[in-house]
Amino acid sequence: SPEFIGWMSVVGYASFAVGTVLYHRYFIAWSYRRIWQMTQVVFVALNLLDFIWVSRWNLEIGLPDTAFVLGEEVLSPVFARLSAMPMFII
Repeated sequence: SPEFIGWMSVVGYASFAVGTVLYHRYFIAWSYRRIWQMTQVVFVALNLLDFIWVSRWNLEIGLPDTAFVLGEEVLSPVFARLSAMPMFII
């Protein structure tokens, strides 16, 4: 529905802010290489979530599509921001 798509955008943008806060609070002392490695591992796991969603395994474990997609929409921007923050600061 259009309303759900709108909420996905709102949640995605809020997640960018969360990623920025997490970086400044916990990851600012990490090297760029360490941050990049950690976020790449997380991105692989997040991309596997797409496979789970397309395979419809989320329904087998009781997660509706909307909750599953919204959860992925929250996590991806957080780690995208964490991955990019060192470049913004340089």
